[in-house]
Amino acid sequence: MSVGMKNHLIGEKSPYLQQHATNPVDWYPWGQEAFDRAKKENKLIFLSIGYSTCHWCHVMERESFSQEKIGTFMNERYVSIKVDREERPDVDSVFINFSQRTTGSAGWPLNIILTPNLLPVFAFTYIPPTTRYGSMGITELLGDIYNLWVDNPDQILRKSSENKNELAKRNQIMGHGEYSPELIEQALKQFSKTYDRSYGGFGNTMKFPSPHILSFILRASRSKGDSNMPDLVENTIGAMRMGGIYDQIGGGIHRYATDPSWKIPHFEKMLYDQAGLIGALSETFISTGKTFYKDIIFEILSFLSSNFRSSDGGFYTAMDADSDGREGKYYLWKHGEIVNALKDNYEVFMKLFNVMEEGNFLDSVKGTSDGENILYLDNESSELKKFSEDGLFWLTPEIKEQLKTLGQVRERRNRPLTDTKICGDLNGFMLYNLSVAYYATGSKEIYNLAKDLNDFLLKNYVKDGKCLHIQYGEGNEVPGFFSDYSFISVGLFRYGMAVGDSVSVREAEELLDTLTLISKRELEKYNNTGESSFIGTLNSQEDSSMPSQFSAYERALMFQSLTSDFQEPLPFSTDETMENIKKYPSFFTSRLDTELIRLNCYVIKGQFKDLTEVENIAANLREVTSKDLFFLKDEKIGVNEYSLCNHNSCFIDSKPLQSIVDFLSKNKSV
Repeated sequence: MSVGMKNHLIGEKSPYLQQHATNPVDWYPWGQEAFDRAKKENKLIFLSIGYSTCHWCHVMERESFSQEKIGTFMNERYVSIKVDREERPDVDSVFINFSQRTTGSAGWPLNIILTPNLLPVFAFTYIPPTTRYGSMGITELLGDIYNLWVDNPDQILRKSSENKNELAKRNQIMGHGEYSPELIEQALKQFSKTYDRSYGGFGNTMKFPSPHILSFILRASRSKGDSNMPDLVENTIGAMRMGGIYDQIGGGIHRYATDPSWKIPHFEKMLYDQAGLIGALSETFISTGKTFYKDIIFEILSFLSSNFRSSDGGFYTAMDADSDGREGKYYLWKHGEIVNALKDNYEVFMKLFNVMEEGNFLDSVKGTSDGENILYLDNESSELKKFSEDGLFWLTPEIKEQLKTLGQVRERRNRPLTDTKICGDLNGFMLYNLSVAYYATGSKEIYNLAKDLNDFLLKNYVKDGKCLHIQYGEGNEVPGFFSDYSFISVGLFRYGMAVGDSVSVREAEELLDTLTLISKRELEKYNNTGESSFIGTLNSQEDSSMPSQFSAYERALMFQSLTSDFQEPLPFSTDETMENIKKYPSFFTSRLDTELIRLNCYVIKGQFKDLTEVENIAANLREVTSKDLFFLKDEKIGVNEYSLCNHNSCFIDSKPLQSIVDFLSKNKSV
């Protein structure tokens, strides 16, 4: 194939696959056509997995996959397949797990060599176009593997068989485990040990937001009455908000910081990071009452509404790190650019945001500066450490106006690509966190965003107890995976129980019923072969940048136990996983957090007339208890009477609201 010709991806809907549709590499989508060709021609498969906003995916596409010589080389020796990991999380999960097990690391682009029978042999991440810095170039590497396949295929087949046996052994599902208070205590100790006391966050190299960790620490601290651990959360959020990882002009948080002080970001913006941070900020606002945290919630929501929200209420997946072929170009500033834009009175701005003539931004790869600046505030300043009732107190009217001016200048640049896929699981996660934010703030603006998203999911992604992963248009649907059922159901539960909407709760219960039916059918297949497009994504159960789908499933089950008859959880935890939870509970914080919610919540049941009544009840009860409050419409209860229940029983059954207020005032520890 020649550059600019169309390969087999040309009809695909995924933005990532479309980015590769005119490569000289003759890419196929994941599917039977490619599998059949590999078997017929007895060729190895070169599988490359990535996503549309992945910086190193762009680099490899530019350096290698766009080069006609490399494309011709690959086409002669391999059948090449491209996968969008956000479109096919089942495929991605299997091979990420393979890479972690066999190489000790994984990431994107993820490149896998498969036999014609789809058994994995080797795993690589980024591969340079030519040999350099001790890494083999792509043609040398693929040439050596091809020669081995031609000269000694049995060696590759033996290795693939060993890999299959190892993965099958690891994938066996053995039983469901129990949690204990000691695990929560152990997790807190692990976070205290790894907490960076200089800059906030955990660890001392790259820093990820990981907001679910912050939510867990807050809830666990409240449960234990620990007054020290919340400081870790406040310091971490403050450091992120003031760092370069946070977009000081447009709002929203980048994917991670490449340095321990949060100054130098990797510039992607992911929906799951924004959603999770909204939830953590909401929990922090509940715990502290400081407007600083509420203000950041609204900043992020403003960014999302302008850049990530579809016209019908759903949310897009991600925004690229690159523009004009370079990472971060959209966000970086030369000193002179800011001077020209602000014209006068810029000295205070320059000092506040650490803008230097020589530049403050060091390229993470080259380790040098091109005279460019990333805007950040000095986290070591004692003045900026005082997160007060005044909220974002450094944003004076003049500073706000200057940031607005720079935003207008920035809008004239070429914007990074936004991946407009709307994924069911990510939007379920977003709905969950919007519902927490509404509960925390009582904001009508947040309520409207949550309601629109709830209605969007029910209209477009949920039907007859089933759900979708992606809806590209009529007849172009990707059916739901385990993650979609889990995250959409938990989002519907949380929304319904924040506003007293029984319709959303019933839909969530139906999704869980369907999930149980499908999963039981697939479990035997998965246990026997280690393969299932539906169950197969469960072999990585730790929380990562966002809670695992298994965490979402367990939280959905917890909500179901509060709303209806509780069903026995499916046995998805392996013996190995339960051992890992005991050793490293800090990797499973969302699951531990679910247990804390279950033990520290109340459900208010009643014939709620409207949203205003729910809001008034929530406001009354919040003043007398720090527990989580959920609301469930129950037509069997008399008008103006309410029941107060938890996961075990109802304390007060069908009494006036004042009885509940009095009870909680006297029994705050119940």
